[in-house]
Amino acid sequence: MSDDKINEEKLEDEKIDDEEEYVGRDWNKILMGVLFVFAATVTWYVIQAILGN
Repeated sequence: MSDDKINEEKLEDEKIDDEEEYVGRDWNKILMGVLFVFAATVTWYVIQAILGN
């Protein structure tokens, strides 16, 4: 194998890794968003219960 071919394969492997990491980060943002909304909703209901409205 020539060095060029080896380098091309390394670049392709890195691209795949980057895509997998991006998908992981994307899911992480979605999960954090969902948890934030859930926490805000629970906090709102707790405040409403304390105030008795």
